[in-house]
Amino acid sequence: MNELRLISYRRTVVGWYNFDTEAGATYNIEPEIFREITGVSKEAVLGCAEVTEEELWELTENARLIKLPEGFEWVV
Repeated sequence: MNELRLISYRRTVVGWYNFDTEAGATYNIEPEIFREITGVSKEAVLGCAEVTEEELWELTENARLIKLPEGFEWVV
């Protein structure tokens, strides 16, 4: 069985979406890709959505990580 994951999202001033995973990571993604995967309305500005693990993987693969979860740090 494919477990659902909760993400929260908000549209940026330039029309893209930022979304947060349950783990606390924040990503930025193109609006067309985000809406295609999540099924949210074109008018959606902010909210929460349930996605499958596969959809979450697809979202993160097509997005740019902009904030790590608390307790993690960037290593160069």
